[in-house]
Amino acid sequence: MPARIAVLAVMVLALAGCVLQSPEPVFSDEQSSLALGASPVTMKSYSWRDGEWTEDKERLTLMVEGRHYVAKDDNSAAGLAFIPLSGGWYAVQATEAAKPTNYTLATVKDGIAEFHLLECASLKKRPELEIYISYSGDDCSIKEGANAMDLFSELIKEPGEPSAKIEPVK
Repeated sequence: MPARIAVLAVMVLALAGCVLQSPEPVFSDEQSSLALGASPVTMKSYSWRDGEWTEDKERLTLMVEGRHYVAKDDNSAAGLAFIPLSGGWYAVQATEAAKPTNYTLATVKDGIAEFHLLECASLKKRPELEIYISYSGDDCSIKEGANAMDLFSELIKEPGEPSAKIEPVK
């Protein structure tokens, strides 16, 4: 998977290699929620390593734009949309210009988001997802015309363990 901007993409989406993608976003901004609050927020990031949360050095600032967040660095910007599902779960859609859209799952509580990566290798082991996802080698993408809300409702049934989290700097 090509490198993504800022800590956000590295931390949330690239930790485990190939993750669920689509050529274009499957959710609209109107479906998104400002799950981390409506103000710009600086976040600490953590990775799950050796059975514990390890704080990363980098900080990330999320700006509010419409109903989603934008993380910017000197060269580019990535959008991060939290789509409410059920039971405190969110589908997280990460977009960057001229790149495929990436997806992960998250839970959000008290401004802290824990991310559950959607690794293609793990998804491929779940035959019930074949109506929603196509596979090509190590890559996987949401099929054109697939009901994304139904797909993510299926995904939260077996989300796996969280592998990254962000929380506000206090």
